[in-house]
Amino acid sequence: MNKNGKAGIAIGAGVLLLLGGGGTLAVWNAQTTVSGGTVYAGTLEIGTVPDGVWYLASQDGTTPTTGSEGLYDTTAWTVIDPTTYAVVPGDVLVYQVEDIPLTFAGGDLFFYYSLGDFGGTADGYTVGDVVSATEDAPAGLTTAPAGTYAPSPGAATVYEYQGGTTANATANVTAQVAIQFGDPSDTAPDTGANLDTYSTLSLEDATFSVNQVVPAS
Repeated sequence: MNKNGKAGIAIGAGVLLLLGGGGTLAVWNAQTTVSGGTVYAGTLEIGTVPDGVWYLASQDGTTPTTGSEGLYDTTAWTVIDPTTYAVVPGDVLVYQVEDIPLTFAGGDLFFYYSLGDFGGTADGYTVGDVVSATEDAPAGLTTAPAGTYAPSPGAATVYEYQGGTTANATANVTAQVAIQFGDPSDTAPDTGANLDTYSTLSLEDATFSVNQVVPAS
């Protein structure tokens, strides 16, 4: 065999090796990273709740006066100690907690406040609650447009916060519970049995909550 013939055989063998065994062809591939950034979650939290104050708002059964924010006006009311003050029909007591701290962040966040879970019962009592943001709420926290939200906020006012930033915003909220004892115009006195059975209304298990809602499509 001459030299040219040997060279031709070597090149042919090289081609066979490149194709690999069984006639398959290995494909090439490569990869690199893509910087898509980081997605941050918002927040909606309640801070440490301060102690509240009991007020004697009325002694004749009249509804307390409300201020511009929908809260009962506590000015000129008498501060009482509920462990020593004995209520009588016609009394209206108000329990108020000021400066409940909220922390929140979100591009377009809808939420509302609620107050509930009152324990016990009392003959002649009626209980109403008013929860509203104080004037030191940050700019951008506004009443949300009327519409349908899920879960349903019921009669509560829905607020909207459009942050557009990962930085947290804060607001202080004032919560009130108004308790009216009896009806001073009711001439039929309660019996001793009723007073023994229904003599207290406890706020020890009362809860203040903040709840996110989503506009229904």
